[in-house]
Amino acid sequence: MSVRPWCCALVTLVCVVAICSPAQAQVSGRITGTVVDASGGIIVGASITLMNERTSDVRTTESNDAGIFVFPNVPPSSYSVLVEAEGFTSFAKTNLVVSASQSLALGNLQLSVGDVTDTVTVAATGASVETDTSGQNAILTTEQLGGLMSKGRDIVSLITVLPGVSQNASSDSLGENWGTGTPNMQGLRSHWNTFQLDGQPGNDIDVLNFFTMSVSMDAIEEVSVKSNTYLAEDGRLPGANVNIVSKSGTQQFRGSGYYFKRHERFNANNFFNNRLGIPKPLTRYDTFGVTLGGPAYIPGRLNRNRDKLFFFVSREDWRIKLPGPILQATLPTELERRGDFSQSVDQNGQLIQAIDPTTGKPFPGNIIPADRIHPIGQSLLSLLPLPNLLDTGITEGAFNYRDQEIVNQPKAQTQLKIDWKPTERDRISFRPRWWSSDRQGQFQSTAFGANFLFQQHHYEYVTNAYAGSYNRIISPTIVNEFNVGYSEAKELGTLNDEFQLENVRRDRHGLDSLGQLFLNANPLNLIPRMFFGGLPNAANVDFDPRTPIAAGDERVWITNNLTWVANNHTLKFGVYYELNNASEGPRASAVGRHMGTFDFGRDANNPFDSNHPFANALLGNFRSYAESSGLSSGRAQIHTFEWFAQDSWKVTPRLTIDYGARFYSFIPWRLRDDEGAAFALSRYDAANVPELYVPALDPDGRRVARNPVTGELAPEPLIGAFAPGSGDRFAGVVVGGDSSYPEGFRERPAVQIAPRAGFAYDLFGNGKTAVRGGFGVHKQTIFSSQASMWTTTTAPPILESPTIFYSNLDSFLSAGQVFFPTDYQSFDLNFDKVPTIYRWSFGVQQDIGFGTVLDVTYVGSEGRNLRQSRNINTLAPGVRFLESSQDATTGRPLPDNFLRPNPGFQNISFSEETGFSNYHALQVGVNRRYTAGLQLGVAYTWSKAMGISDQDNGSLPIYRDVRSYLYGKLGYDQTHVFVFNYLWDLPNAQLFAGNRVTRLLFHDWGVAGITTMASGTPLGIDLFRTDGVDRHGGGDPPRVNVIADPILPRGERSFERWFNTDAFAAPGVGDFGNAPRDVFRGPGIHNWDFALLKHFPIGGARLQLRWEVYNLFNHTQWEDVDNDARFDAAGRQVNGQFGQVISARAPRQMQFSLRLEF
Repeated sequence: MSVRPWCCALVTLVCVVAICSPAQAQVSGRITGTVVDASGGIIVGASITLMNERTSDVRTTESNDAGIFVFPNVPPSSYSVLVEAEGFTSFAKTNLVVSASQSLALGNLQLSVGDVTDTVTVAATGASVETDTSGQNAILTTEQLGGLMSKGRDIVSLITVLPGVSQNASSDSLGENWGTGTPNMQGLRSHWNTFQLDGQPGNDIDVLNFFTMSVSMDAIEEVSVKSNTYLAEDGRLPGANVNIVSKSGTQQFRGSGYYFKRHERFNANNFFNNRLGIPKPLTRYDTFGVTLGGPAYIPGRLNRNRDKLFFFVSREDWRIKLPGPILQATLPTELERRGDFSQSVDQNGQLIQAIDPTTGKPFPGNIIPADRIHPIGQSLLSLLPLPNLLDTGITEGAFNYRDQEIVNQPKAQTQLKIDWKPTERDRISFRPRWWSSDRQGQFQSTAFGANFLFQQHHYEYVTNAYAGSYNRIISPTIVNEFNVGYSEAKELGTLNDEFQLENVRRDRHGLDSLGQLFLNANPLNLIPRMFFGGLPNAANVDFDPRTPIAAGDERVWITNNLTWVANNHTLKFGVYYELNNASEGPRASAVGRHMGTFDFGRDANNPFDSNHPFANALLGNFRSYAESSGLSSGRAQIHTFEWFAQDSWKVTPRLTIDYGARFYSFIPWRLRDDEGAAFALSRYDAANVPELYVPALDPDGRRVARNPVTGELAPEPLIGAFAPGSGDRFAGVVVGGDSSYPEGFRERPAVQIAPRAGFAYDLFGNGKTAVRGGFGVHKQTIFSSQASMWTTTTAPPILESPTIFYSNLDSFLSAGQVFFPTDYQSFDLNFDKVPTIYRWSFGVQQDIGFGTVLDVTYVGSEGRNLRQSRNINTLAPGVRFLESSQDATTGRPLPDNFLRPNPGFQNISFSEETGFSNYHALQVGVNRRYTAGLQLGVAYTWSKAMGISDQDNGSLPIYRDVRSYLYGKLGYDQTHVFVFNYLWDLPNAQLFAGNRVTRLLFHDWGVAGITTMASGTPLGIDLFRTDGVDRHGGGDPPRVNVIADPILPRGERSFERWFNTDAFAAPGVGDFGNAPRDVFRGPGIHNWDFALLKHFPIGGARLQLRWEVYNLFNHTQWEDVDNDARFDAAGRQVNGQFGQVISARAPRQMQFSLRLEF
């Protein structure tokens, strides 16, 4: 049952009846302070008034017995604090900027003896030292979001300016195709980071390291990044917590309209394009957007004072044109379609003889008689376009067709935020959002694939989200927050407008009589897949197993948090529930597909082969046919329930201790329709596995297959297929819905406990220096649905894929069908080890003047019980060399499926929690918030990330020691990362300042920039052999031998030789090599992005012209290095590009924009 109807009703009900303020548990901040007199003595019972300077919202509290006051759950905004006490002059502090997840410590607020009606007012400026929170919390401010450059206008790419963030996230356009890839943060796997929009989870549930809740940067107020947190309120995933806070309406109307333009004419060309004489590729990005926010009111009737109801709405549209891949194919000529192969030659100009299978001799004149041409086979060939490039002087006979499509991709993002304050104690917020991306093209759709232009599709990715909350101020010291949200992400492979489904229907192409093995498997009557092997760049017609795609995920998210300020304790208790429904949509087996698959390729052993794939099709003969028995719904579900209790204890005005624990209870992925099958080793018995067809020789000495049970001979391709009736093909297979086995093929884990503690100490009591640290345990309870379930949903017997060999279009439906061993997924039944991350840090923050804060922190983490996988059906080392493993018909080893540890199956991927990792870093940050026209940020990280896998389900060895084989620097490790970002409003010219022309030309200029310098990432050496000789007989993949230092001194590295290519040797027989996983580092990053902007005042509005340059100096930055070591039979390395740079990062690119703000 879909969750959509009832959860949408729930969201609507909550929004109408009681949904919270702009702040939520995940996106609110806190303000603390101590009221003292002139001598430093505490003042008890002082009245403190907090006012939101944008909405005039007011809250009050009193100082407690220690003179301390706390305002919990404060929405991000700008505030003023007024302190009043009988017998003292009032004190006010304004321009207090509170960010999401921030604890703003005001320190000692000193009152002087005097009249309470007198007020001393101080304006806050610059960044503040965090003296009363233990975790690391970084902020991207409104000014940074509006001023710094992001080529794709995607917020994820700007996160790389913060300490501890790898430089492996960039985006060319908002949301990319189906979400933005997120970076590795704090040395952890990228899919462990939680990305939220106003507290609502935005990670894709299929691929967790993609953020799919795309949002216009002009609709974002700020971004809060909890890189290391020791508060129990932070959960869901064990990595960094990124909160994107959207803008709210204020008492004043504010809005903008903007346009951004990118075009290839503004760009430099890539180094390698210049080298090869290739022109700049088509690059067209046009972005349009508008925003409007303010009070929702009707003069004299609704919201008269403009302080109760607010709105903010934004809309952004993209128009993108990019080139598709260059397609090259060998297609049937006009003559060949009529059966005339008299002009069909190979690449050497030699005639390819069309053989008559009935005589074994060439057709006369190399022309198939008209009465021998099969009408369906001819119709299949007619689906292919005619060649468009017959000049062999250009093609050298390798292809006769070349083309390239232009891909269009319109995008649209709309969001609305409504904030309502019905009473002084209640806050309401409702936030609907809509996002869509439509990739229009053949290769952009994932639905249809071919090496020629044939059928364009739409691939639409749609994300709709609805969230609301209720925030109740029960008393000045107790606040309750309730949040609820629903989101859906849909993949749609539609065929509409000019992309008509009829173009790929059988009945439109004279294929009505072409039957299928499973009549209900292809309800849309799609044409079959076709392959024509045996020709260079052979034509192929392919489909995605999900064609047409109709996939979708749903997420329901509910939280409730209660904050209670009790004297010096800020207690917080909360619950979190998340339900995810995931579906890849109806899909077929990857082997045959639901529309069927014909292979017309050459095969000398096929008695019906004509020696030419197009001739085979015309005769109606094929090498093989496979078909999926149907479509699996592929629907899965996961529940997670978490709760926590924490205390922020103000031990003294200078010392704060955070401590608490988070509890996790979750149900791992389950199949919603029981349509899944997995391998269970505990139920496997090799004695029950069927026999396989074995190699044999027929009386004429030809290699064939033999049924070991009956002795019957069969065509050679059946070698390795199951012998019918000889055993149980599903021995050891567990099917969903089996009441004797756990749902989802795993036991439910026990409740997990994650304690956390941290401290913050105001070293000198002046709010200028803070010593902070902590330790916390974090659990991973949400996993990728794609990696957890999808292989099971198409495994036999859920879907079968019978294969037919050597047959004809007239008779294949009645021909004999065979089945082969296939791949399966398997799981550790006892889910007693949950992935756990232990994280700690210790650091100092120092106010260094000029509104600037320096942060120096040591950060560490250990990962244990991380999810990995092993192929438990990997051949043992040397097994192919055994006498019993030899094929008497060839003198070579038998196919691998005869030699596996678990016969009857191919690869078996066994998921388990055995991985480990660690991270150590020195992180330095310098932050000056935008003050007096200047903002500065410096992030430096010196780190080492070690482990055995970059992501979940990384494959582990079976026969080699895991630590010695895989442990090393992780693929995203960068030893040094330095990022400098700045915004500067240039001083106005003073000379002739009163002259209007001078003001127009020389006033209101600004610059912005991001400079990045980073080490390269670790790379290994891949081993290849040119002679095809097996020297290991099975086992885990071998590696090269390292015989010298592979690292060249910096001065000796060059384009042609990035590392010491003489440092490697081929391993011998039985030698699996000694190379580690990381052998050298790839090229680093040295990049300067720059923007120049000019403002023109227009009444109460402002017009901005902006010029952005990415890679300002057009510095060629190498990116990839050829690390493929290819050895010949004599052990010589023969890859001429080995060690050579083979790609470069983007050259200089420009973007222009025009913006009107009011």
